[in-house]
Amino acid sequence: MSADDQAFLDALNSVPHHVQRYSNDIANYVEGHIDKVARTLRDTLASADWIPESARPRPVSRAPAPSAVTASPGGVYARVQEWVLKNKVFTTAIVAGFGASVYMVQRNKANYNKKRRAKRGTNGARLEVVVISGSMNEPLVRSLALDLERRGFIVFIVCDDVQEELRVQSEGRSDIRPLVINVSTSKLGNDGVERFAQFLQTPQHAFDTARAHYLQFTALIVIPTLTYPNSPVATLSPVDIQDV
Repeated sequence: MSADDQAFLDALNSVPHHVQRYSNDIANYVEGHIDKVARTLRDTLASADWIPESARPRPVSRAPAPSAVTASPGGVYARVQEWVLKNKVFTTAIVAGFGASVYMVQRNKANYNKKRRAKRGTNGARLEVVVISGSMNEPLVRSLALDLERRGFIVFIVCDDVQEELRVQSEGRSDIRPLVINVSTSKLGNDGVERFAQFLQTPQHAFDTARAHYLQFTALIVIPTLTYPNSPVATLSPVDIQDV
């Protein structure tokens, strides 16, 4: 039995207690309201001049305001039980509807809390590729890359120089790799993109005797730098413009 099913059974077991408590509250409210209406009607008729004195009801002597008195639990429970026995179909529909609602809420909550995991091949090989465009020196980029790698993705970090490439390799994780794309010129940028496309179209092997498979490009995540040059655009160097 899964944790979701156990949570549903626990919630379903608590349904009779909730039904009993709500029924007690409703019975107490209805009983008090009817008593109040009866007292008001009796007092009005007792003081009416058009009713013969012999036919007037006796006014009820009012005792000092008592403290709040609740109905006898046993009596209320007996009335609720009698009502449930007389309305079995209606009670069953209420309990079934409430139970189904609780189950759906628990199921949706469990599905919402599940983390997105990458697809894997039949031999356990990683299949999905995510490209992150950002500097590995940024804490957000590094944290996101490690999280995606733990979820089963192959993560490529876009690098435009040797220093950033070495920074990615220093993580020591085989599934966090540098993707060299130098965008200083359009030709170098196109060459880097073509190499990456060729890599995706090349059959991959998880190990020597493994069956060949192709990688799937899943997402491109662009994370801008958190530091921007504070100077006029005309004075920016090509490197600064490239980083922005």
